[in-house]
Amino acid sequence: MSKDSAEPKRGRHYVDSWLSLSLKTGVVVSLALTMLGLILAIIAGIEEAGPPVSSGQLLQELSELEATAVITLGVIILLLTPILPVLIVMVAFLREKDRLYLGISAVVLCFLAVSFILAVI
Repeated sequence: MSKDSAEPKRGRHYVDSWLSLSLKTGVVVSLALTMLGLILAIIAGIEEAGPPVSSGQLLQELSELEATAVITLGVIILLLTPILPVLIVMVAFLREKDRLYLGISAVVLCFLAVSFILAVI
């Protein structure tokens, strides 16, 4: 096997590792925040879930460790999780100078961004 044919395999493995890590990290962080929010809600004696925290109040309520704000952040991170792998793949396609798949990835990224914006609004 020549050195040239071994390089793309190593590069793909590197990208696959980053993709896997980004997805796992997003899910684990989201789950941890959601569980923390549920624990805070139990400690505070909250019996009913209130509406999600608005984006303008999120930072303030997070600084006060409000349960609903922590859960809202967990959900936002879960919604953002698919965006990072698409960005990683776009960088890989850019490095490989594969304009077709870079363009397709850009379209997918736009769909994800629009979906996120519509979900948050």
